[in-house]
Amino acid sequence: WWAAGDRRTHLVGKGVVRFHAVNWPAMLLSAGLPLPTDILVHDYLTVGGRKISKSGNGTSVDPVSLTAVYGTDAVRWWLLRDVPRVGDADFTTERLIARADADFA
Repeated sequence: WWAAGDRRTHLVGKGVVRFHAVNWPAMLLSAGLPLPTDILVHDYLTVGGRKISKSGNGTSVDPVSLTAVYGTDAVRWWLLRDVPRVGDADFTTERLIARADADFA
């Protein structure tokens, strides 16, 4: 379904642009696979100004726990509504609650 498509968009984080804009396309070319037509680079989600990471640097946010408490819709809505297209977004549960209350209450 994707090989014949006119558009193939690759969405990557700004910390891995070099790999996904240079190495990955080279690997695709060597395998005879179609290249992405677009590479969209997103900035970071942060906590207290530090990048959210699963590597245990103290800034991890468990999405399963978050959605269990606040609901999937509220988390998705915060991501869509409050995360800018350009620039990092700082996450707090207070901001999530404020957005849900303002838009869903």
